[in-house]
Amino acid sequence: MTCPICKRNHRLLRITDATRARGLPVYCRTCHSEVILDIDEGQSVKRQSQ
Repeated sequence: MTCPICKRNHRLLRITDATRARGLPVYCRTCHSEVILDIDEGQSVKRQSQ
């Protein structure tokens, strides 16, 4: 997964088909932003960013 804000190609998180999470905070070291993700069956959805 790449950062949805700065679009850098750094790996923030590895998502497989079995990955599930609710309210997972992910931090990008390049643009210093934090994104809250909801992940269902390998598909990520940006819920909120700060």
